[in-house]
Amino acid sequence: MNWGYKLVTAGALFITFILLMSFYMLGKRNGDTLVDDDYYEAGINFDRKLEARNKVMHEQMQPSIRIEKSLLLIRLKTAARYELKLLRPSDKRQDKVFTDSTTSGNLIVVPRNNLRSGLWDLELNWNSDGASYSFSKKLRL
Repeated sequence: MNWGYKLVTAGALFITFILLMSFYMLGKRNGDTLVDDDYYEAGINFDRKLEARNKVMHEQMQPSIRIEKSLLLIRLKTAARYELKLLRPSDKRQDKVFTDSTTSGNLIVVPRNNLRSGLWDLELNWNSDGASYSFSKKLRL
């Protein structure tokens, strides 16, 4: 084989590599955790979320969070109905959503048996006495 064939072969292999990487990146759309699936609706509801977060600060309603070996305990100031989202930044498939009412003692009890150790984003939205509140925090379990 002379140098001409080697040059054409190297060019063809490079173009094949670029095409394969392009198809791979275009096919991998579900793995992006930086973009919301419903970003339009999230943008519309942004003001309500911001108002609920500010209300937590102004009314001193921050929940206390305690991480135990087998449980995640969150204590609210008053009884409430809540939606708790535990979001895993590294893998969207591990995200968990819990919706319920607080137990006696205004507790939210989350078992940790299905939660892998590492970094989690906690988003807690709750309604208490007709008011909406929102709280978020990064946790390391």
